[in-house]
Amino acid sequence: MTARGTAGALTYSIPTVDSDRIANRLSARQRAQIRHAIPAGHLLMLTDSAEYRLTPLDSDALTPGSVAARAPTHIGASTVAPALVNNVVVFAAARGGHVREMGFLEAAGDYATSDVSLRAAHLFENRTVVQMAYHHAPTPIVWVVSSAGTLLSLAYVPEEQIAGWAEHDIGGVSDTIESVAVVPEGLEDRVYIVAKRGSTRYIERMGCQCIDDIDDVFFVDSGVSYDGAATTTIDVPHLTGLAVAFLADGIKGTATVSATGILTVPTAASTIH
Repeated sequence: MTARGTAGALTYSIPTVDSDRIANRLSARQRAQIRHAIPAGHLLMLTDSAEYRLTPLDSDALTPGSVAARAPTHIGASTVAPALVNNVVVFAAARGGHVREMGFLEAAGDYATSDVSLRAAHLFENRTVVQMAYHHAPTPIVWVVSSAGTLLSLAYVPEEQIAGWAEHDIGGVSDTIESVAVVPEGLEDRVYIVAKRGSTRYIERMGCQCIDDIDDVFFVDSGVSYDGAATTTIDVPHLTGLAVAFLADGIKGTATVSATGILTVPTAASTIH
């Protein structure tokens, strides 16, 4: 006789069958709260105190009767969703505010972690990671929002051992970044942020990185674009009174927006950013 039951949306049987849900008690040195489950060759379980990999004991599939959990590293992950870059997991440490990478190390025959933010520790000390998003194309970048309200980027190609950090300044000293997300659009990924500028929040979308014409380059913060008949003035009310950079028909310059929100460029141009 076989008895079947349910635990939430998961089923179990007595006696156990391979199609049952998998229940396994982790052998941990301290309490381990599972925060993320990530498929990366093996099923990786990131907890607040260690990183576990789940493997079958004596078969090719995980079943209730054939499962083992091992903890190759004991760092601990925060609640921020990790980024999966190829087969490497990039995650925020539970304590210390740093960002770490976790991948399979051939020499050790197991998974290992390292501090990917070590060379830019000044960007992370006494801060925490608020959010993380991975930008696949055209350039592999992990975007990070810091508790300091700053936006950080990690140009990251693990198979080439490339990892470089940058901090992206925005607006005035009181302007902060609160959130970041990456959305696939056509042939590239586009980055969206929630920026708090003064007392107003904006949802902003980063410009295209696939540029064919220098006139179309758009690498300014909280900018607008004009494309039409040649002119020396454009309306930018959200930048009233601020010193700004502009690109007018591919020529770079700086100017101060008037008290009425008008930007004046020295030479008439048909494409102005």
